[in-house]
Amino acid sequence: MDQVLSDYRDRLQAAISLMKTDATFTETLNKFTGDDFSQDVAQILVWFSGKDLMACLATRLGTTPGLMRNQLRDWVLKNPERALVFWPEAVQLRDELVRVSSTGLAGRA
Repeated sequence: MDQVLSDYRDRLQAAISLMKTDATFTETLNKFTGDDFSQDVAQILVWFSGKDLMACLATRLGTTPGLMRNQLRDWVLKNPERALVFWPEAVQLRDELVRVSSTGLAGRA
């Protein structure tokens, strides 16, 4: 058991060493500040969660993230079909739920 803990500690210290952390930070910073990244909406959506984007948008629109989330939620509840235009994953989920409800779980591929 002592050897396992020792090996784990050595690997952990190597992974979080100052030099490794600095190198990782620099690499990540370069990835996020390059023109290729800032011009690629798909990359922004992959790397930053909706929560981060909502906070940024709310600040730019002069509101708070919580208020903006509430307003967005209310709009989606009032306009579900229009909301699906902007949320293709939800369309797929809806279609799958409709299919499963009509065929049952036995109809799953």
